[in-house]
Amino acid sequence: MKRIILGLAGMIFMASINAQFLPRSFNSSNQQLIEEAVKGGIFIIRQSYQLKDTNTDELYGFHNAEHFGYTVSVGIKAQNGYYLDNMAVEPWKYDNKFIEYNDQKQYLPVISESKYRSLTDDSAFSDLPYDKDKLKVLSGGQFYFAQDSFFDNQGFDADNSDGNKDGWLIWVVSSDSIKAAGNESLSLLVYRNELTFEPGKNTYKIKEPPTDNRVLGGLYVVPEVTGIGKISFCIGGLLNKKEGYWQVVRLTESIFKREIIGDKPVKEGLTPIQQKGK
Repeated sequence: MKRIILGLAGMIFMASINAQFLPRSFNSSNQQLIEEAVKGGIFIIRQSYQLKDTNTDELYGFHNAEHFGYTVSVGIKAQNGYYLDNMAVEPWKYDNKFIEYNDQKQYLPVISESKYRSLTDDSAFSDLPYDKDKLKVLSGGQFYFAQDSFFDNQGFDADNSDGNKDGWLIWVVSSDSIKAAGNESLSLLVYRNELTFEPGKNTYKIKEPPTDNRVLGGLYVVPEVTGIGKISFCIGGLLNKKEGYWQVVRLTESIFKREIIGDKPVKEGLTPIQQKGK
């Protein structure tokens, strides 16, 4: 009997030691539970742009394409709109071929097509309503909030309160190139991370996500008990990489207005777009 008790005590001790060295993340079925709870609030944005001749109003793509370039980024659904990265607001700033051609004043980049796709299905990209005049820039200028009822107000509640947050980092990663990424190559990484939100501080450095896959973006969610047996996840911040470091950006609206304009590329390589009604 003593041997059994000692054996059980040893097993419990070893389990306790092993648990201390486990990464602070959910594993297997537990991680899948978190993924299923938040996945519906995440979508992929494909934002295309063209160049506009300021003298003639002619629009141009690049090398016979309908667009000059495009980006793929992460969008987050909220109760009364959605959050998006600057990659979706000013995609030309992340396009090397545009940067190479930015030394003339005749052409301006303009958004030509906004598409989105949910992570919860493998459907094709659908139209996404986008109006840059309705965007509100968050502190730091990397993220924006679009107030819109397009998603029927189905999304995360925001947690803008100060104090200790025992939340979770949700990373969206792709095993394929970002522009070619389909839902089959996308996955979520879920890691627990405790932060203390302080008054007046809007960014918090975090560790590099433990993956060799390409990271599209992500969010920081905070669990909230809403009733007996009920937990809701609120969004406490968005994830981005700045100057080589990943950080959580709080959902604080910037006190500054930011004008969204682009640099001016030259005409070489441009393809005229046949506009409707002409």
